[in-house]
Amino acid sequence: MKIVDRYISSEVIRPFLMVVIGVIVIMLSVRLNEDMQLIIVKKVPWQLVLKMILYKMPEFVVLSLPIAFMIATLLGLARMSKDFELIAIRATGTGSRTIMRPILLISIVISFMAFYLNEKLVPEANKRSSSAREQAEITIKGENQDKPANIQFKGVDSRFFSVQTLNKKEKTLDGILIFDSNPQNPHKLITARRGRWQGTHWILQDGVVQTYPAGSADGFVEKEYSFSELDVETRIQIENYLAGEIQPKQMSSEELEKLILATKEGGQDTRAFEIEYQAKFARPFATFFAAIIAAPIGLKFARGGYIGFAISIILTFFYFVAETMGTGFGNLGLLPVNLAAWLPNIIFGVVGLFFLIQVD
Repeated sequence: MKIVDRYISSEVIRPFLMVVIGVIVIMLSVRLNEDMQLIIVKKVPWQLVLKMILYKMPEFVVLSLPIAFMIATLLGLARMSKDFELIAIRATGTGSRTIMRPILLISIVISFMAFYLNEKLVPEANKRSSSAREQAEITIKGENQDKPANIQFKGVDSRFFSVQTLNKKEKTLDGILIFDSNPQNPHKLITARRGRWQGTHWILQDGVVQTYPAGSADGFVEKEYSFSELDVETRIQIENYLAGEIQPKQMSSEELEKLILATKEGGQDTRAFEIEYQAKFARPFATFFAAIIAAPIGLKFARGGYIGFAISIILTFFYFVAETMGTGFGNLGLLPVNLAAWLPNIIFGVVGLFFLIQVD
């Protein structure tokens, strides 16, 4: 790496780290009132609230990276312009695109780091944050945190599930009912006194299986038999249903892809899941697209002081607006899934290329 590249990199990385901290602090301050209410008014132990906050930090970091890198790039270039360093660098025959090269390379590295965090760390951290929130709610209500009761939900295929009580620590179930409504096969009803689960696999004990002819209206039982133990592949992670609905942000892209395939086989709409799946790639690489737009704007308005910085704030607002609109239109079917998830990055890329053409 050339001396100029190293120098420009250092001028961007230093403010970038500071801005990341600043953005995270702002995100934390947004939820500060709610957290203080939990501790002071609802008497939730502060250790539990702290867990909720700490486990949300990886997600906050990933969300802060594009904003932080955009602002850091513009701050670094504005500072170099103020001290006439950009003029000195250009005097050596270095063009604007060469000046932007280290900035874009750093953004690529940060994007891959963000993808790793979003894929490996964020889902697990979100699960633990959700678990801490459940414990907080149970502390408020004074219920047994290990035994959620009366859980009903539809699986990813044609089966409906009902569980009277569930012990999360021991992974045991009581009062189980599974109804398969697949119109292509005889309907099946499985009831069991108790059971346990291992991942998506349930082992039921002391139960009965009843089958009904498909389309039967008189409730006639075609076949019935009892069992002492029965293995059932549910194709679901029951932990994802304890909060009442599936939580895609608590899944890796691989887990979400499996959920989408299984849900499609069950004849259910998967558009929302598909958008979230694409977003797991789009969000981490937003840093690169932020660099594409921030670097040429920083150079174009370098002599205008902090005009570029003001523009970056406006563009950050439009980024989140575009993300919200893309998701909304995608869920309504007005945009293709891929376009809905990548819309903010595409807009930033197009605008960035427009400025890039003008800088030299």
